[in-house]
This record gives sequence, C-alpha cells and structure tokens, in this order.
Amino acid sequence: MIFNLEVLNNYPQDRKITVTETSPGSTTNKTRTWWRLDNILADQQGNKISGWLTEQSELTTRHSPWEWEGFDFISETPCNLDHLACHFDNSGQLDESEQADYAARIDLSDNGPIKERLYNIIDIDNDKKLTPEEIKIALAFPWSAQSISFLLTHYESEWFFSNEKWSELNKIIYKEELNNDWEIEKIRIESCSWWQSLARNLNFPQNAKIWHFHLHSLLANFSSKQSPVVRAG
Repeated sequence: MIFNLEVLNNYPQDRKITVTETSPGSTTNKTRTWWRLDNILADQQGNKISGWLTEQSELTTRHSPWEWEGFDFISETPCNLDHLACHFDNSGQLDESEQADYAARIDLSDNGPIKERLYNIIDIDNDKKLTPEEIKIALAFPWSAQSISFLLTHYESEWFFSNEKWSELNKIIYKEELNNDWEIEKIRIESCSWWQSLARNLNFPQNAKIWHFHLHSLLANFSSKQSPVVRAG
C-alpha cells in the first residue's frame, strides 16, 4: 500500500502516537510516529488487519511522488475484434468451429497486458475470468482497489471513430446474415465520436492512442509537493 505522509501526519490524535527514544549506545534522541490503520492492510491470506504502523527500514520506504511509486504503465496490444471474440467465447456465443477460427484472437485478448494485470489483482480463482463478484470484492479491499486505481493504460480512445475498425467486427457479428441492429449501432457510435475534431483543433494525437488514468489517484499522488509517499509492505 502507498500512503501520503502528509495524510498520515494529519491523522487525529487518537490515531497517532509520537514516541521519542534513544538507541543503545547513542545520546541522540530519535522521534518515531505510529499511525493507527484500521482494515487497510492485509495479512498473507488476504484478510483485512488493523494495527499500528511506523516507518522502519524492514517494512517501509519513502518515495517522491515523481517516482510514481506503485503505478503501473501498461500499453495495450489486442484490438477490438480480439476482445469481442474473447467476450463471445466466455459468454458461450461461439460454436466449436468459431472457437477454432478465433482461438488466436481469444488468446491475444486473454493474455493482453492490461487483462494480465487485472487478473493478478482481481481473479481470485485464477480461471482467467473477471466476474462481477470478483470485481466487487477487489474494490472492497483498499490494497486491491488502490492497485486498480494506479493503472495507467495506453490504448485508443473510445471517442475516436474509424469505420474500418468497427466494420472489422462484422465478420463475427453478422455470421450468416446482415445484422441491422449492428449497422444502426455503428451509426450511433460515429455520432458520439468527437476525437477527430478535437485533434485538429488542439493538436491531439491523430491516432487517438493516449494514456488513461484514474483522476483521483493522480491528484492524490501530487496533492503535496513537499511530502513524500510511504510504501508499506
């Protein structure tokens, strides 16, 4: 877990203890602060624990916010067709021949860098599926919720429309006949797109491949220019 030292030092008095002690063989006093953390850290089995935390070389390290400690920078590699094929496979919408045809794409999606990191954080039973219940549990635990919010991911913005990109999905959606609902949906997606006009006016990347981040975590990391962050565990 990553803690902002300024936040810890602003804890109320009943959750903070400052102790002055002298090391054996030394005449120099050393001040140590303990902070009370309730249900924020986890034991080796992943259960919430409560207790007092202090800075010590064996358990904690200090870092500048500009070190981006704890953040993961991940560039996505699979495309929309890969992810859709994987979704259809997981939801039982592909027959055996289609599973064989799209096996490579399903594998690309399942083993893409973003999914791999999410599996590490969320996938409790290691079955390479992210169920609503697993996501709910992950967001309920501070340590896994923080890891999710510390993901900085690089991929194409959903606000960018490319007819070629969306029409690539025709082969798996149409199957044997034209799907009018999908044609209408592509028109709706295009009407919602605004990236092209923004890119022209503000010199944004024409290919719309940008970094996406959790705003609160980003602002919290740089909430103080002076105070470092503390990594515990």
